[in-house]
Amino acid sequence: MKKHISVISAAAALLRGGKAAPALSGRIRFYQQTGYVLIDISLSGLPDGYNAFSLQIPGLPGKAGILPSLPSGEPSAALSVLTEHFTLEQILDRRALLAAPSGEPLAHGAIREIHGTLKSIHYLNNNIS
Repeated sequence: MKKHISVISAAAALLRGGKAAPALSGRIRFYQQTGYVLIDISLSGLPDGYNAFSLQIPGLPGKAGILPSLPSGEPSAALSVLTEHFTLEQILDRRALLAAPSGEPLAHGAIREIHGTLKSIHYLNNNIS
């Protein structure tokens, strides 16, 4: 089903794999809406054996969120989730860290504001309501 979401502001982080997952790369986009942030994640080069991750934003209390499990053994994945745990303003110019359930860091990237005239986005994703 096609969803329409009004966007107040947006940011993105380009992810680079660390020692535990050097082939891992991807992009996280953050879209601020009234009352929540839509997190849109696209990953490739996923290491074998990892199908669950957490998104951490150092400097924020606790973890930013445990992400839904991904299909095991797939080399790439995309997912979108909503959170009320932070606002875009709180995470700008911080680092996004993708970690295994054990807390082992897998990939990281700086969160930077996306400038432009982005007013809305359309998603073909049943996880967004």
